[in-house]
Amino acid sequence: MRRPFDFGNLNKQQNIVEQLTSEQIDHFTALVNSCEQVRRCLACADRLKLDEIEGDGCYDNERSSMRAHIEQQLDNCSQNIVEQIESLIDQFVRRQIAKYKKAIFHLVWSPSACPTDDCLKPLIKLLDGELSIVHRCLLHRNFTRVMYSQVHLLLKLFQECVNENIGQEPIFYRRLTDALAILLDFFHADGKGISVESFAQSLDYRQFHEQISLYQMSTENLIELYYSELIKAQEEVTECKYGILNLRAYFNPNSQLLVIEVLSAKQIIPLDSNGLSDPYVVIELLPKVHFPDINNAKTKVVSSCLNPVFGETFEFNVPSFLPPCALAHFVIMDHDFLKSNDFAGEAFLDLRQVPGFATDKISSSGQSNLNNRNEQINRNTRQIKANNSSSVTNNPLSRTGSTLPLQFNLVLTHPSSRVTNPTIMAVLASRKEDKEADEFIRSLSATY
Repeated sequence: MRRPFDFGNLNKQQNIVEQLTSEQIDHFTALVNSCEQVRRCLACADRLKLDEIEGDGCYDNERSSMRAHIEQQLDNCSQNIVEQIESLIDQFVRRQIAKYKKAIFHLVWSPSACPTDDCLKPLIKLLDGELSIVHRCLLHRNFTRVMYSQVHLLLKLFQECVNENIGQEPIFYRRLTDALAILLDFFHADGKGISVESFAQSLDYRQFHEQISLYQMSTENLIELYYSELIKAQEEVTECKYGILNLRAYFNPNSQLLVIEVLSAKQIIPLDSNGLSDPYVVIELLPKVHFPDINNAKTKVVSSCLNPVFGETFEFNVPSFLPPCALAHFVIMDHDFLKSNDFAGEAFLDLRQVPGFATDKISSSGQSNLNNRNEQINRNTRQIKANNSSSVTNNPLSRTGSTLPLQFNLVLTHPSSRVTNPTIMAVLASRKEDKEADEFIRSLSATY
């Protein structure tokens, strides 16, 4: 059956001709304008006098059902017309797809010394030319639809460009980001075109912008972002499926020693056939790029226990000024004699929360957030009764001015239980020639 709003003779062939005659343009604009006028006429529920119809010998439930049925039919018809209009406009816009691809190729592969504005001129000229031939004929709503269609097509082509050029230098993706900003300004047209809010609400735009932002980041910044998201994910955990690790920590600025005392763990998962475990804790400072010369530390093994007491202290020589991302990674393993050791759980400590560092005194709001989060954990894990009334004790720095240990009760997690951004890993994995990225990827599969 022929669609009621077909593109006439313009789409008889597989590829629509790029150049349209004035007669074809007039036919196209008249068609979509007529559709839009019909759609507007359907928005007339208030003029149908449904209230009078309802009062004409109908029961209450019949009146309500009749009104809902009529309004639903009007909405469905209106939506169908919108879909037909957008389909026609998409065909109109996509007929220039070959030229768009050529202009994008020129944009991304122009010499790096060439300003993005200059590289983008062929694409801007093409877009502007397309808009100018229909601007005088289209209703404003339909003209805006043409711009939306152009934006969605460009986002798709930009995405294809990224997918086809995985592993390029960050400057390659930075040019795409700059170009996208210029294009959004072009479509905004000083408030006469697409609003900034519409761009922000577009799922395609948000996803592409997030991805391209990651691709243009340095490897070091990507690794820092990965660990920052791990810390954030851990803070949002409200269940203790894998237990809790209790420890104390402080930094001595005079000796530049980070002191960590691993106290105990509670309710760790059983990994041996006897329903118990032989746990020990591995400590490492991350990211390794910031602590390359610091070796991992390991506690003794506590045999046949699910609530082990370790009571061991470790010292790490680190600078007093922390990098933007710095954390201690605690991994609880189950020791096996005949097989490889089993993973029981892990936790991360943001070193900015450790007293003594130059930039990491916990603010009152941060302290409150930590306490509130742990109260939620307590409500959901009543079986854990000791050492779990707050995530940290009151900050001793604010009380005495000296560096005293601060206790942390860290919720153990598994990688599968955390929601992290897979795009970060995909970007790092794509950098085959980057030694730092390769070492980071391999370190994630390390065994202890």
